[in-house]
Amino acid sequence: MNFFNLQSNLKWLGAFFMLCLAFSLGSCTEEIDESNFAIKEELTISEYIASNDDFSLIKVVFDNVKLGKTSDASSLTSVLSTRGNYTAFLPNNVAMQKYLAELGLATVEEMNPEQMGELGVANVEDMTSEQMELIANSCIIDNGDQSAYESADFPTPGSFTMPNLKNRIVTCRADDNGDFIIGGTSKVIKSDIELSNGMLHIVETVISPSNKMLPDLIA
Repeated sequence: MNFFNLQSNLKWLGAFFMLCLAFSLGSCTEEIDESNFAIKEELTISEYIASNDDFSLIKVVFDNVKLGKTSDASSLTSVLSTRGNYTAFLPNNVAMQKYLAELGLATVEEMNPEQMGELGVANVEDMTSEQMELIANSCIIDNGDQSAYESADFPTPGSFTMPNLKNRIVTCRADDNGDFIIGGTSKVIKSDIELSNGMLHIVETVISPSNKMLPDLIA
C-alpha cells in the first residue's frame, strides 16, 4: 500500500514540477525586450539624397545619368538605391550652383538659396548629357566587395585604390587645416555619413575629374 502511495506522490510531484517549469518559461518569455532584436533600418544613398533638399540639384543629375548605353539601362539614382558598397563625394546645392555658373548656365546671383526652386532644377536640366555624366560618375566610387571608404581610410596625400565610375583615379590630400581635399579642389565639409549601401562625404565644390586612368596609376 505504501508503494502505491509513493508512486502516486511521485507522479503528482512530477506533474507539479512540469507545471512550475512551464510557468517559469512563460514568465521569461514575457520579460524579453523585443527591442533588442529590432533590425535598424538605414537609408540608401539615394534615399538620403531624396530626403534632403540641400541635394536637390545633384539628384536631378543622378536621375538623368544612366550606367549603360541601352534604353533600359538603370539611372544612377536606381543604382545607388540597391545593395552595394559605394563611396560618394556628394556636392551640395551651393557646390552645384558654383559649377553651373562655371558652365555659363547660371550666375551665382541667379542661383542663390532663396531662388532655388524650379529655377535651379531648370538650369540643371540645361546641362548636356556629357556634362551630367562627367560630374555624376566622377563623384562615385564603386568599392565592389570591399567596404566603402571612411575618412580614416583616405590617402593623404595619395590616390584611392579603387577608381570612380569614369575609371579615373581620385586623389586626396589634407590642407593646412587638416581638411581633406578630394580631386585637387573639393574640400570635404562633412564626412562619414554611413548608409546601408555605402559611405557618403559632402564636398563644397564639384569634384574636378582627373585625366589619369587606373592603368596609368598602376604604371
